[in-house]
Amino acid sequence: MVSNFVFPTWFDGGAAPFDFLKRLTVAEDTTAGGYYEYLDGAGNSQQVFADARGRQAWLAKLTNPTSRVHARVRSAVHGVR
Repeated sequence: MVSNFVFPTWFDGGAAPFDFLKRLTVAEDTTAGGYYEYLDGAGNSQQVFADARGRQAWLAKLTNPTSRVHARVRSAVHGVR
């Protein structure tokens, strides 16, 4: 199973499709229960949540020691891979 991910058109407002699963109808949008992460100008990870479900999904991944989110945070905080 693959998570949904966006194509370059999501960023630049080009023509659809904007995402792999073809669920988004406009650029820079997020589906219900979703979230996305990006690095701000200082290189810090930021999260944008579509709604409370998106935040809950991210927090569940953050606390799951086998998830990629958990591994990225652990690496950033402790310098561990």
